[in-house]
Amino acid sequence: MAAFGVAVALYQGDASLTSTSLTTAAAAEDYVVRLPVTVTDGSGRPVRGLTQQDFSISQDGEAQTIHSFADKEIPLSLALIVDTSPQMRGPWMNDTFSAIRQLVTDAVNVEDEVSMWVFGRRPLELQAWTTKNAMLSARYNIPDGGGAPFFETLSLVSKNMDKARYARRVVIGVTGGATSDGWRRQAGPAFAPPAGRPEPPSPVLATANPWSPTEERERALKDLKSQTLLFYAIGLEMARPSEQKLEPVPPIDMNELRLTSELTGGYVDQVKSTADLARALTRVREELQSQYLIGYVSSRGPDGKPHEVKVTVKNPDHRVRARLSYTAKKR
Repeated sequence: MAAFGVAVALYQGDASLTSTSLTTAAAAEDYVVRLPVTVTDGSGRPVRGLTQQDFSISQDGEAQTIHSFADKEIPLSLALIVDTSPQMRGPWMNDTFSAIRQLVTDAVNVEDEVSMWVFGRRPLELQAWTTKNAMLSARYNIPDGGGAPFFETLSLVSKNMDKARYARRVVIGVTGGATSDGWRRQAGPAFAPPAGRPEPPSPVLATANPWSPTEERERALKDLKSQTLLFYAIGLEMARPSEQKLEPVPPIDMNELRLTSELTGGYVDQVKSTADLARALTRVREELQSQYLIGYVSSRGPDGKPHEVKVTVKNPDHRVRARLSYTAKKR
C-alpha cells in the first residue's frame, strides 16, 4: 500500500487494551426491528428522560407494539469514513483525524466497538471492528491517490454492518470532495501529478459533467435501506490549492448528502473551518449520548420487502429523527 506520506496516530501515548465481554444485541428472530431514535426540542437540543410510553411506531401505516426500549448505556457499533483524497492533504488531514480522535475518546465507551474506512482512489478498510482503546493506540498509514469514491465506500461500510455486534449502528462520513462517483469515468485529468510522478490512470474529470447522482449512489441507498443504521454526513468546504489541479474539483453536493443521511434518521452538516469540524463532531457526540433504541416485532415478518417506518412522540413540540424505511432481510 502506498503511503500518503504521513502516519496518523489517533492517540499518542500509552494506552492499555481493555478486554471486555461483548454481547450481541440482535435477537434470534430477524424480524425484530430495532431503531436508533433521536428526539430534539424546539432549539434542536437532544431531549432525554422520555419513556416507552412517549413513543409510537407504525410500519406501512399500521401501528406496531413496542417490543424493547432502552435510553441509557446502549452499546454502540460506530463506523467512521474519512476522505483522504488529494484535496485533504495538509492541515485539513491532520485536523480531521484529530477531531475523529476526540470523537472516539468522548463518544465511544470501552465496551463499544469502532471501525474506520478511508477513501482516496479506492475504498479501504483501515481498521476492522475493534475496541476503543485499540484504535486510539494505533498508527495508520494513509494511502495516496484521488478519485473520491464516497458512495462506493458508503455501500461497503453498510454491508460491513452485518459484522457489527450491536443493534445501535452508526456511520459518520467526513468528505472534502465530490460525493457522486461518476465523474471519475469522464474525459480529462482531475489533478496535476506531483513533480516526478507519472499521470495516474484515474481519476478523470470532465468540466461539462454536472456530477449528477450515479449508480454508486443508488447502490449505496439500497445497502443503507437493508440496515437499521444512522448515517451522519459532514461536508468540508475547504479552499482548493490551484497548483494541485488542472481543473476544479467537483463541489460537494450537500443536497445529495442531506437526502441520503435523512433517509436513515441522521443529518448532514457543512463546515468551512477546522473549528467548525470540531463543533460538528461534538454535536454528533452529544446526539449519540442521548439516543433511544426502540424495537418492535414487524407484523410482516422477514419478507425481504421494503417497509415505511414512522416514529412519533406525544409532545408536539418535540421533533423525532429516525429512519424512514428499511428492507427486511429474507429468512
